[in-house]
Parts: sequence; structure tokens; C-alpha cells
Amino acid sequence: MPLAVDTPVFDAGSIALFKADGVLEINSATEAISGIKVFDSRGRLVLEQSHLFANTVKLPQLTVSRQVLFVRVTSGDGNVVTKKVVY
Repeated sequence: MPLAVDTPVFDAGSIALFKADGVLEINSATEAISGIKVFDSRGRLVLEQSHLFANTVKLPQLTVSRQVLFVRVTSGDGNVVTKKVVY
């Protein structure tokens, strides 16, 4: 039986969002993050960052609290994943 190596996939399962010390942190297990857009529950753009190219991004400048946010994460290859987080 030949050995196989699975190619990592940039999807919702490879992105982790969590709040640590009051800062939203975004981790990608597979690809570097090139851009992030954060929207509130009404669809308004709250924060945008681009040209990041890192697997871990912290957002200390995010000033909203106690609401549902939608975080759109773009990989270096242009793949897009949107996740929901209560912040």
C-alpha cells in the first residue's frame, strides 16, 4: 500500500477564533492569512486588515463588545472562509 500525504485544506475547520485577554485572535492551521474583514450582525464593516501573510493574527484594535461578529478570513491563495464569533 503506497503512503499518501493529504494536502491541507483552507476551510472553516482550519480557522480558529477566540478571545484572549480581551483581544480577538485568529489562527489558521493550514495557510497564511492575507486579509481579514470583521462585520457586525447588521452587515456593517467594523474592521479590515490586509497584507498580513501570517498564520496567527491578533486584533487588539477591535473595540466592539458583547455582540455577534462575522469574521471573513482570506488566505494567500484567495480562498475565503467566514466564521461567526460572539465577542
